[in-house]
Amino acid sequence: HNHIFVIYHIRFLDSFYLQLERKYKILYKRVSDKSEGNIDFNMDITGISYTNDEKKSICFFSCLFSITEGAFYLIITGVVGVMALILILT
Repeated sequence: HNHIFVIYHIRFLDSFYLQLERKYKILYKRVSDKSEGNIDFNMDITGISYTNDEKKSICFFSCLFSITEGAFYLIITGVVGVMALILILT
């Protein structure tokens, strides 16, 4: 059962990076809306205030249970489970 444990640890890490990606996409959208003279090229995302919709999209659980994450890790878990079952039965 250690394989499931490892898969879900990787899933949590993957969700963390998806959350960061979404935050940087929000930052990019805000910077791209500015005129060229007002861009300061600051990549710090810690001081950004988010709208309610943005907060929902960057919520860790929203990233953890996103369709792409869920589908990918469900398939991986299924494949590993089938392989483990085959190894146990042979």
